[in-house]
Amino acid sequence: MKQNEGVVDRIICLLLAIILAGLGYWSLIGAWQMAAYVIAAILLITAVTGFCGLYKVLGISTIKQPKPDLGMGGSSKENADRQ
Repeated sequence: MKQNEGVVDRIICLLLAIILAGLGYWSLIGAWQMAAYVIAAILLITAVTGFCGLYKVLGISTIKQPKPDLGMGGSSKENADRQ
């Protein structure tokens, strides 16, 4: 699986998983409690792996892509090698 979640998304998923698990443990009962646990588990797995199946289906990736080098400027080491 190729990662498709950036750092911010992973942190948000982790925080939501913690909140839902706590909510399920202290506040909810019955089917709502189980639903909170299942969603919290999915969010936790998503946060740990960096892969979101929903993002894959929708074609979304929040990982920052490196900017292409257009050959203008560059680092000083590259300029020294050219001379």
